[in-house]
Amino acid sequence: MNTLPLLYCLIGTVGVSWLASIWVRASAEELDDETRGRVARAADKTAWIWQGLEWIGIALLLAGMFLPTRMLFTAASQRIITIAVGLELFCFANASATWAVRTAYAREAPTTRAARSAYWAAVMVSIAEVALLCVVVWIVMNRIDWKSDATSNESSTTESSKHDPAEKDVWIDEQLAKQDLSHLDPDYVQGLVESGALHTKNVGGKKLYRQRDVEILKKRKKENIP
Repeated sequence: MNTLPLLYCLIGTVGVSWLASIWVRASAEELDDETRGRVARAADKTAWIWQGLEWIGIALLLAGMFLPTRMLFTAASQRIITIAVGLELFCFANASATWAVRTAYAREAPTTRAARSAYWAAVMVSIAEVALLCVVVWIVMNRIDWKSDATSNESSTTESSKHDPAEKDVWIDEQLAKQDLSHLDPDYVQGLVESGALHTKNVGGKKLYRQRDVEILKKRKKENIP
């Protein structure tokens, strides 16, 4: 899975949050020290929750991006879902933190410019987080082969029938299969193999692909492949 677009979107969202926090702090300069102290104490009451959720989200994101497949994941779809959950958790925590700050300003300094800035900063961060979530959902919808669930029963049947003399499936050499599927992303093909949508087997140390699975994938248009 190409995770660079997600990483760029995440960096952009963090940048928006950083600019929003600078804006709020600059607006708060007009407040006296006592009011700023009350706002900080009110925001700190829940800050540990949002920071903890953010770190959990980042941990899931990094695990999905960099951990070896066989170390934690058994299918490409699991990696994609882990990254998506991590990003969604990060977005929720980051947006919630900005609204917590806004609530603190609204309670302690409701009619000040700082309170108004905190409100619009929270709105701006929320829009950025929603935009990132839309990108995540789009990628997940396009990267996961939802038809693999429908073929899972077929996969288990195939596994049990590999040694059946009556099995009539035709198997082709790995090199020939890869030539036929050269228009597809290699990670996408590997994900289909791991999910059971593209069946393979080893015979005499050689990896073979089921021909009818390859023929089905050959007919998929390149622009429809995520």
